[in-house]
Amino acid sequence: MSGMQFGLNIKKKGSVLAKPKPAAARPVGGRSAFDDHSSDDDKLDEDDDDGSNDQSSSKPKQASSSYQATSTSAVNKTLRPYASSTLQSTAVIEQQNAALAQDATVFDYDGVYDQLKAVDRARELARKQDSLERKPKYVTALKEAAETRKRDRQIAEEKRLEREREKEGDEFKDKEMFITPAYKAQKEAMRLAEEEERKKEEMMAKDTDGSLMRGFYRTLLDERAKLRPSGTDLATMLKDAGDTEATKALEKEKRDNEKEDWERAKEARERGMNVVLNDDGKIVDKRDLLTGGLNILKKKSTTTTSSLSSRSDSHRSSNHDRNRTGHKDAKYR
Repeated sequence: MSGMQFGLNIKKKGSVLAKPKPAAARPVGGRSAFDDHSSDDDKLDEDDDDGSNDQSSSKPKQASSSYQATSTSAVNKTLRPYASSTLQSTAVIEQQNAALAQDATVFDYDGVYDQLKAVDRARELARKQDSLERKPKYVTALKEAAETRKRDRQIAEEKRLEREREKEGDEFKDKEMFITPAYKAQKEAMRLAEEEERKKEEMMAKDTDGSLMRGFYRTLLDERAKLRPSGTDLATMLKDAGDTEATKALEKEKRDNEKEDWERAKEARERGMNVVLNDDGKIVDKRDLLTGGLNILKKKSTTTTSSLSSRSDSHRSSNHDRNRTGHKDAKYR
């Protein structure tokens, strides 16, 4: 308390100590990788010399030489991978030049891709062209089928006329006969058609391995024909059995079938259809009876006779099978 006085107490300002200048921060990683006397190191060394002159003056010369050797080895180690990659790239360039000398298009990847896609492009262009033209798909086949049916009718009509001339004999031998060029051309066309049909039948007959579906169906029909008796065998069996009722039933059924074909042809002609009957009174092509829409035929009433034996019934069923098979064969031809 003795030191304190009443009044304005002003303390004397003492000497302010100067703050030391902060040293500049060194970069991460230590010294420069290119040289131990770079500009950054020089600047840092100058700052260190300004802050602490005593420490810089106390470094020995041996430490400086060891640092220089260490930095050179580090730089060489860093640059060694780049040098090896340069040698490798040079070898690759030499290999590329050798390949180009053998084939100039060895690296033409775009050209090879275009060649691979050329077929796809051509197919796409053809599809677009077809869609623009919009050609019919089924009319050609329908026209060919119509021409085939017309040719078959002409051949059947010509054969009928030939049979009539054979029946006439020499009755009109003294008469003059005229043949037009159109008729000659028609006869030649029919002859060529028959020759082509005969060749097709020969090819189908040679198809014994059944590779074609037509050969398969023909083989199936032949096997079924072997299982049922022929007309001569059937007549012999009926004669031996002495069953006259079965014979009458078969004849009646045959007459009914012929009458049915004649009536159907008559009804079709009344509707304006052109239906042709052969010499036996059967319809040449039953497809002429088809009309637009659903074609439903009336079922023929069948009568059974108690006097017919089981043997005659089996013969009648085989006869029906033969007729149906014949119609199917004519249809698929």
